[in-house]
Amino acid sequence: MTSSERARAEPGVPTLALTPGEPAGIGPDVVIAAAQTAWPARLVAVADPELLKARAAMLDVPLELHAFDPEAPARRQRAGTLYVDPVHCLRMTATRGKWI
Repeated sequence: MTSSERARAEPGVPTLALTPGEPAGIGPDVVIAAAQTAWPARLVAVADPELLKARAAMLDVPLELHAFDPEAPARRQRAGTLYVDPVHCLRMTATRGKWI
């Protein structure tokens, strides 16, 4: 860790992993809704970033995704942002309310 990274680190900030579950279910909506609030923790969605981007656009909600780096210092979550540890869905279209 560089000295500038240490200066930006916020000691004691936990990292919380969120899993949206079934791509066609309500889980992605819940993860996106959680990202709209500032949190005293770093939120990390273990999800397909393309799914989250598409769902946020469908919901007309701003969402700025950042790649999760487990080595980077944890900082408090800013509203409208979300760290993502990518897990890609099958290359099928997930339609809200329709099970795959």
